[in-house]
Amino acid sequence: MCLGWKNRRPNGNDRGVSPVIAAVLMIGITVAVVTVSATVLMGMTDTPDPAPDTGLEVRESADGDGYELVNYAGDDLDPERVRLVGNETETGWSEEALRSGERVDLEPVNDDNEIRVVWESEDGETQHLLTTLTVSGSSGGGGGGGERHIPGPTGDCNTVLQPETVNGETAVVIDEVIECDVDVSYPVYVEDGGGVIGDVGSSQSPEDVTIEDGFIDGIVNVDRNVSVTDGFITEDTTGSTASLERGEIDGDLDVSAPAAGSPNTDAVYAEDSSVEGEVSAQGNITAFDSEFEQILTSEHSEITITDVSVGDDVEANNNITITNSDVDGDVDALGDRVTLEDATVTGDVSGQSGVDAVSSTIDGSINAAYASVTLEDVTVGDYVDADGITVTNSDVGDVYGDYEDTVLEGTAIEGGIYANGEVAVLDSSTVEGEIQTDDGIDIDSSTVEGDISTDYGTIALDDGTVHGDAYFDTSLDCNGDSEINGTDCEDYDSP
Repeated sequence: MCLGWKNRRPNGNDRGVSPVIAAVLMIGITVAVVTVSATVLMGMTDTPDPAPDTGLEVRESADGDGYELVNYAGDDLDPERVRLVGNETETGWSEEALRSGERVDLEPVNDDNEIRVVWESEDGETQHLLTTLTVSGSSGGGGGGGERHIPGPTGDCNTVLQPETVNGETAVVIDEVIECDVDVSYPVYVEDGGGVIGDVGSSQSPEDVTIEDGFIDGIVNVDRNVSVTDGFITEDTTGSTASLERGEIDGDLDVSAPAAGSPNTDAVYAEDSSVEGEVSAQGNITAFDSEFEQILTSEHSEITITDVSVGDDVEANNNITITNSDVDGDVDALGDRVTLEDATVTGDVSGQSGVDAVSSTIDGSINAAYASVTLEDVTVGDYVDADGITVTNSDVGDVYGDYEDTVLEGTAIEGGIYANGEVAVLDSSTVEGEIQTDDGIDIDSSTVEGDISTDYGTIALDDGTVHGDAYFDTSLDCNGDSEINGTDCEDYDSP
């Protein structure tokens, strides 16, 4: 028998099988080729760079004449890849990268004062809005504008929080952004774009916290000093002393309990900085070019502020000195003297040891009941009450003087003068109300609209005018062109 291939004709059920199999094979081969090609191509092509993760905000420049964009933490900003939309210089705004802790001038051109920070990939095909910043139109003090962007964590807490030796002592240095609470007993340094998303000192307080080009997004509680330079803290801060230079605290600042043995001086020092919450210190508070939105209190020492705005009261148990600053509240030196120069106070001013003011505005009253008040080029919306008052080229409501003299020169009194000591109204001064005193009254080249009266002293007029009557038990001394109630002074008869 002979073996061989047997011819076989396809029946109806077999028809078309081979073409289907061929098609499936072709599709499979094509997919495989595409997959391999894509893998090879992706291996040969760089993936797009990720957008920088950085913390940005707007701050007023140190000279108060403009604004700056500040990179307070995170990645560098490449001026060739980042556009400042809404700025006078949208591209090429700097010759070098804007690194953490650095700043660049801003000149907003939009009516809404908004500046959009836009990053663009190297190939120009991808854009990312990093943040939108609003430049505040207000003046005075430090502080920021717009909402902060907190960078995401870049470091591992267990690794970053390993102690090391800094200046001969054990400390923790945080130069990356970490997300955890920091509870250690030794000093903590947050620097070079580092940050903490969490509390510092919640269960164990470090000796000191020093922030330089960094931030803490949480509560800070330290035994000794808190120092913030080119950085910020978002919540309440407690310590023995605090130093801020281009620093910001969004919560309260409480340094009212200094460490044992430390002097009660220089409790708070602030320059080009801001605190949104209350500030309470046991020692001195000294501030320049800064902004405090709530009450400023020194429990046992002095407050000295220059080019500062305060959104509430200023209180101290010692001297208060305010220069070229605004206080939206009262000023109260419970144990000493208040000194104002080029200042604005919307409330009352009280100084147990007296008040001195030059070129200032006080919407309320001045109270130094047992001490003297000296005013020059000052506007007082309400009364002045003191034991000894000297007012020059000013506008005041009522005046209440005790046993020392009350002297007005070139001053307008909207109300009356009520005193126990001698009253002198000189050099084109005006008094809209009356004058009452136990001592003498001297009106020289000035005008009184109301009555004048003295129980024991002499009334003397020298080119003076009194539109009311004069009441006296002793004598009337008339000189120059003087008159009382429309009558020549020398011819006047008291009622």
